[in-house]
Amino acid sequence: MATSENSRSKLGSKREVAPGKWVIRVQAGFRADGHVRRVSRTVYGTETEADIAIAQLAQELGVSQAAHAGVTLDMYYWGVFRDSPSNRGKPRSRASLREYDGQMCNYISPALGSIDISEITHDMMRSCIERSGAPAKTKTTLRAVMRRAFDDGWVTVEPFRRRVIAPKAKQAPVEPWSIPEAAEALRRLAASDDRADLVMNAYLILGLSGLRKEEALAVRPCDLKVTTTYDFATGQPTVSEYIEVCRAYTDEDGVKETKNAHSVRTVPVLLAGRERLHQIMDELRPSITVEGGTSVTEQVREWSGQRIVNMRGDNLVRAWRRMCARHDLRYIPPKALRHTSETIMAATEVDPLSIMDLHGHTDLGTDYRHYIKPGLAEREKAARQVGRALQIVEGGGADGGFNGTGRSAETL
Repeated sequence: MATSENSRSKLGSKREVAPGKWVIRVQAGFRADGHVRRVSRTVYGTETEADIAIAQLAQELGVSQAAHAGVTLDMYYWGVFRDSPSNRGKPRSRASLREYDGQMCNYISPALGSIDISEITHDMMRSCIERSGAPAKTKTTLRAVMRRAFDDGWVTVEPFRRRVIAPKAKQAPVEPWSIPEAAEALRRLAASDDRADLVMNAYLILGLSGLRKEEALAVRPCDLKVTTTYDFATGQPTVSEYIEVCRAYTDEDGVKETKNAHSVRTVPVLLAGRERLHQIMDELRPSITVEGGTSVTEQVREWSGQRIVNMRGDNLVRAWRRMCARHDLRYIPPKALRHTSETIMAATEVDPLSIMDLHGHTDLGTDYRHYIKPGLAEREKAARQVGRALQIVEGGGADGGFNGTGRSAETL
């Protein structure tokens, strides 16, 4: 029911003038004539939405930090945080916001949403995380929100300076394809005449070239380039075909820029799949006609700007699973092709700096912690190398002595 009473806080005031209609007012500084500057707005919705609008208006006007008392975590999140840029200075992606919104609604708001954001303690946040059904994700969301509030001046004590343990559910590690498995997948898809396998084959080639799933989904025919380099030692030209990686595709945001500046790079197309990739594009390309008033050049330009793997990410996962079953290939998630690419490069002794550069990373630790997964063949190779080393030591040189050094006592 409408009320004429003002509800005031240090941040601003609100008054319900009709059911679901609120007039909010925020005071900020002084006008040129010396009078207090007050800004009012009309808001339609619930009282909570009116509180959120007050926080938004206060943020726009740059209200003094001393007036932040009374702003709850829910008010700050829905009114300020969601519209603020990420740490990279860009708008937050829909995928990130969907994850944050879910954690806020399910776990954070019920525990902390109504509490003044400046009064939320470390123990409160730890208790919220420990009681969550997804502790690791709740911690990620709460840390992002509270640290942003600290940067904005809404919180005076830096949050999460003390550790909070957020246990993660143990999952079996993804075992990427070995070299024979990857080669067999390329062979079987190349020999298939099923049209459903054309797109999967293109994705396989792009993934084994080192592209992330989102990057492979965004590749267009116009992104493929050809260049010629010369080997000064032999004087022979080398033709290189590469992809200019600068875009990514997600179901929530569609086509967008890659996630950071280091992801923008030039990646050579997998040598074993270059010819096949062109065949796939020729088969997927629609017929070009001169009818309908559109020139051949315009039709070709339109086609070259379309995604080669032109499907949603969730549909790709289902199609990929069916393809693996159809060709009797061991199933790995589509995103694990990147792990396979890095593991094969490491197994074939590619320079680690080149591995890092080709996959758009800035730290070698990222490659070795998350992507390079030695398979059984590499483990067996390591075991045999250790075995040969021990046999050499046990031989002890010419006289067969054993002293832990591989050399005889006379030599020592």
